Amino acid sequence: MAHDTHFLSRLERVSLPHVELAMSLYNDTPLLQFILGKVNLPESADRVAISLDDPEKGPFLVVMRNGHFVTCLGEGMLVRELPVITRSQLDTLAEHVTDLRARLTVAQSLIGKAGNVNKLLRRIFTAGAELSREEFIGISAWQPLMRMQFLGYALDSASFLSQMRVRLRKVKARPKPHEVPLLRDYWNNVWAIGHLLLLFAMNARETLEENDELARHLRSMQISWPAVRQGLVPVSIRGAWAAGKLGKMVLGGYKDCLEPPSSPLSVTNAVYGLTALAVRHRGLRGEIRKVFHAEHTFPNGPDGNMSAAILKLAATSFEVSFDHREEMREFHRRAGGGLFIRQWNRFNPESPPRYTSPDEVPENLALAAVANAMGIDLITSDSILHVLVTLPWTASAQPEDLYYPTETVKEVGLPFIPELVVKLLDAHRAYEGKSRPARAETVLGRNELCSCGSGKKYKRCCALRSASEAQDSDKLPAEPVLRQEL
Repeated sequence: MAHDTHFLSRLERVSLPHVELAMSLYNDTPLLQFILGKVNLPESADRVAISLDDPEKGPFLVVMRNGHFVTCLGEGMLVRELPVITRSQLDTLAEHVTDLRARLTVAQSLIGKAGNVNKLLRRIFTAGAELSREEFIGISAWQPLMRMQFLGYALDSASFLSQMRVRLRKVKARPKPHEVPLLRDYWNNVWAIGHLLLLFAMNARETLEENDELARHLRSMQISWPAVRQGLVPVSIRGAWAAGKLGKMVLGGYKDCLEPPSSPLSVTNAVYGLTALAVRHRGLRGEIRKVFHAEHTFPNGPDGNMSAAILKLAATSFEVSFDHREEMREFHRRAGGGLFIRQWNRFNPESPPRYTSPDEVPENLALAAVANAMGIDLITSDSILHVLVTLPWTASAQPEDLYYPTETVKEVGLPFIPELVVKLLDAHRAYEGKSRPARAETVLGRNELCSCGSGKKYKRCCALRSASEAQDSDKLPAEPVLRQEL
């Protein structure tokens, strides 16, 4: 059993196109024993390497003669004196064994266009805020095999979003129909970063301890940065969770963010990561407390003032959270219950309330409500306060507990709202000081053709949009309101 556990923990060395083949062999011991029995192995060999692709470069599965799995060697890693079963030998055996051929075909199809595994994994990029707890648990079963891919996907999504912000810079408060799919892609990728960082960090410390190069890279970039950079509270919470999970090895990178502080968003990222580390690692709290209360030099101007205010907010939140833990535990519970009730009333206005008091809301739903409260923490101090004050609860939770159960996410999960994505993009523009330039616009008569190109009269097109814009703004989820309750 120990060999098999070691094998599963090493499967991240194998690229995704070979994972399904490896798992099909792992899950069928009689099949593997049949293959080993059909190959002429030296009597002195107690282990054998099975090539998943190239007979010399691999990747390879190393198994014992009795069929137990030992480890996985990535492409280019040496098998030394071990006898090798080549991929062509596997294919030859498949010609004589229908069952083996079928398994290899299924493995290849899952890697390609279809398959239940791929369908489930795609939910990371298509569910947005509506990924359920059960779906996250199902995807996390693949974490030992794909955690490095999860990290790569998160970084790719962050790069994609940076490009999309440029492409979407001219989208107005009322997006045009052809812009809505782009906004949906943007929204889903923002949330995907949060999902992926959770998945990567679940059991990633072992990988980092064995991979010095990756550990050095993460220390310099801070694991939460791709999430916090997006400016959405639930995604920032997930990024901070990942930082807390990785532990002391990433502490130096977060301290470096404050020496000297480079931007308000960098300071926000630093205080999120440091707070999460203090939550999960009691031995680091004294050092982190000193960091928050140390003298820091901030640049003159609005950015410096904002950075100083964020650090002061973090220091105050730290003292409240760790010096009044019993009171804060009750506060978290009641605040989460209140957030859930507000979310329920917002999305189910015609239905009777499920709960009438925050105390009635089950703890798992209260926690999910805290972890999914809508807020934009690029420039809003209340949203930053929400993350800091609730991290002692969210950062210590199991990752799946940050999600609503399936039946609940259908009722209170935040759907895709184009206007909300525009609001997020506007916050990025405001933070970056790149607001849309004012320009003179032609005043159209009500019976003239609308300038948007729809072919309709102005009075039946954008005039209606303008009139309803204020009403629609009321439909957007409100910012977290924990300051008064605190």
